[in-house]
Amino acid sequence: MFDLAIVGAGPAGLAAANYAMRKGLDTVVITEQIGGKSNYEVTFPNVDEYHIIRAKEQVASFRGALEYLEHLYRIARVVRVRPVEEGVVLHLTER
Repeated sequence: MFDLAIVGAGPAGLAAANYAMRKGLDTVVITEQIGGKSNYEVTFPNVDEYHIIRAKEQVASFRGALEYLEHLYRIARVVRVRPVEEGVVLHLTER
């Protein structure tokens, strides 16, 4: 049983995990891919690259705080959330 389950490890999920760990919450992150959609390259026509905000750098700092703590995350997809008296149960499909 965890205090907090975070579904998704994009910039927001990783920031939430980082904050929760600093606050001492027993946290698990469930994601299909650490970094989420920030792993994709996005470019815009007629825009110099230095105008594009790269989420990869932001995610890299959060990823560093999470990746070495393998017990804090699972590579999986949440397929069902079931409420129970004590909280919720997450049903996963492993990747």
